[in-house]
Amino acid sequence: MTGKRFRSGGDHMPQKVQLVDGESPTKPTDISESVSKKWDELIAKLPKMLTPIDGFELRILATLLAQSDELEKQLACDHEPATGRLYISTSKQIHNLSASFG
Repeated sequence: MTGKRFRSGGDHMPQKVQLVDGESPTKPTDISESVSKKWDELIAKLPKMLTPIDGFELRILATLLAQSDELEKQLACDHEPATGRLYISTSKQIHNLSASFG
């Protein structure tokens, strides 16, 4: 079943279209430990800003932040150009998604 188009630009079924003040999106159960940690950090840092953000966008941001951390560690060990390009691409995606957070 195809969802409605939302501001993240993808067709998806959002967890919730809009959160009620003070309510946090439910953490997905099918995410890795590193993404789960980033999710918790974002929930702790953005309690007042979560109202306009759906759980789908928060999940994408947590995933990108966890990927960025892993790539940063990998770049410290090796200096492969492909790793550097992927790190830059991930950083750009994080920057572009951050517009959803005000």
